[in-house]
Amino acid sequence: MAKYNVKKSLENNMPSLIKLIGNQNISWTTINSGLEKHLAKINKKRLDSGKDEVKAEKTFYSFFVDHFARKKGAIGMFDFFNTTFEQLYNRLSKDELVHVHKIVKFILTNFDSKYLNFIGELATLNAYKSTGKYKLLNIEERIYNHNNVKADLFLEQNDDKRRFLVEVVNIHLENKNLLEESNIKRHIESKLFQKVDKTFFDAPKHDIYIQPVVWTESEFQIKIVSEIYKKNKIDIENVYIPLCYLTYQFSDGSYKHRFEYVNTILEDEKKQLNFIKTLKQIFNSKSNE
Repeated sequence: MAKYNVKKSLENNMPSLIKLIGNQNISWTTINSGLEKHLAKINKKRLDSGKDEVKAEKTFYSFFVDHFARKKGAIGMFDFFNTTFEQLYNRLSKDELVHVHKIVKFILTNFDSKYLNFIGELATLNAYKSTGKYKLLNIEERIYNHNNVKADLFLEQNDDKRRFLVEVVNIHLENKNLLEESNIKRHIESKLFQKVDKTFFDAPKHDIYIQPVVWTESEFQIKIVSEIYKKNKIDIENVYIPLCYLTYQFSDGSYKHRFEYVNTILEDEKKQLNFIKTLKQIFNSKSNE
């Protein structure tokens, strides 16, 4: 009998992710066994080194542990994940939901930091669905008849029924010590051109676009990426402006999550935060009268 019950833990703490799976087939036995083997490897490293803690790559499960340990950053991101899963579940039709378990399975079976790439795919789909303009037709759709290259999202526009493919590329700045505009620009361009070379060939079945998702370590990095794109310093055909993640925590402990295009994410939030601050000032002044 497996030591771990991932499904039960998710049902108790992240039920929105279980909802996305629905009745689709997923092997919890394989997931439980994979987690057990992963933790056994870490424990062996710990014993071999004689240290209480060893350096190990962050996984979805270590993020889970960090959240319950109340570690800074993990609590807000846990809320972002939960919110994204819940919103996506409510925005997808029954026909659309049958496809999403494929991405969820990748999140639960990748025992390394790549889980965040699949979170990026779900968050991107959620952002697209929030516009009310698109229908999800499939996940991991083949782009060409002559090879096995696939795109993450196969979508249809609601107004004109035009079908197109979106390949999500996650670009990680959160684990890179990059603070200069030139270095960040070079890193993003390198990742985008690598993806372009692997994705675009002759005669695609449908129009294909690349949607970058940039993960940052700070608001400062977001500002740099934002300035790069406002100046049109990165302009590649069929590559969209990156989406970016940002969470604000208010004084009452609540969170405001943003997963939006990098050229607007900070401007709108500043306006909203100033508005909230003004309302609080008005309320406080009245309560003191």
